[in-house]
Amino acid sequence: MLNEIFTEFDEALLQYGVEKIKTIGDAYMVVSGLIPRPDHAVCCLEFGIHMINTLTLYNHRHNSNIGIRVGINTGRVVAGVIGSKKFTYDVWGDAVNVASTAPRMCVQVSQSTHALLCNLYSFDKRNGILIKGKGVMDAYVLKKDYLDVYDDQEEEELMRL
Repeated sequence: MLNEIFTEFDEALLQYGVEKIKTIGDAYMVVSGLIPRPDHAVCCLEFGIHMINTLTLYNHRHNSNIGIRVGINTGRVVAGVIGSKKFTYDVWGDAVNVASTAPRMCVQVSQSTHALLCNLYSFDKRNGILIKGKGVMDAYVLKKDYLDVYDDQEEEELMRL
């Protein structure tokens, strides 16, 4: 099940301009902007929307209830290769910790990412989110209007495409 879902995510990476860093269990970490690009926040947000919409459709088709949390933060990270026998590329830093607090089936962005996206998308503010290593911060959740909802009639139409 996870393999099918993660394969769909993997196939969409290039389309959205993001790079997969790793999967750990059910966690799927991507970045954009390691090579600087002005639209890195939009790339991550659009990929996050794609991930939630993919899962929503999967859940509808398979009568399941798999959830995902999409957290997006803009900021400095340390990136590098670690290991001596099996090498792993990874990123660390506050930007990673802030992104990890998103609610289920929502796209949550930090204040720094919100500043880059607020003229393009609508968000609801979440006050006082506890962030590991940072304390209490505000965050913003993308309005549900950007996410797909399926009913049986829409499913039939999708199957005909």
